[in-house]
Amino acid sequence: MRAEGWYQDPFESHEARWFSAGRPTNLVRDQGVDSYDAPPAPEWTGPLTPVDTPTPVNGEDLKRADEPVRERGVPGLDGSGAMGIGFN
Repeated sequence: MRAEGWYQDPFESHEARWFSAGRPTNLVRDQGVDSYDAPPAPEWTGPLTPVDTPTPVNGEDLKRADEPVRERGVPGLDGSGAMGIGFN
């Protein structure tokens, strides 16, 4: 079976690295934050240790694509009604 999912980064550059079809990808995770970093090698043939990832139970961790973003300091998205967008 080819590795698919989060595994401890065998290159020890990050806490975890996403593997797809048995190959390391540039998607990495450190302290719960995802980022990108190319693997030092395109292949890994050694053992892999899976990383436990919490399974969502009710979808509360998901965001809808059409949900308005409310961030402070972003014109029109901070609830101020700037640029004709209001969130009252």
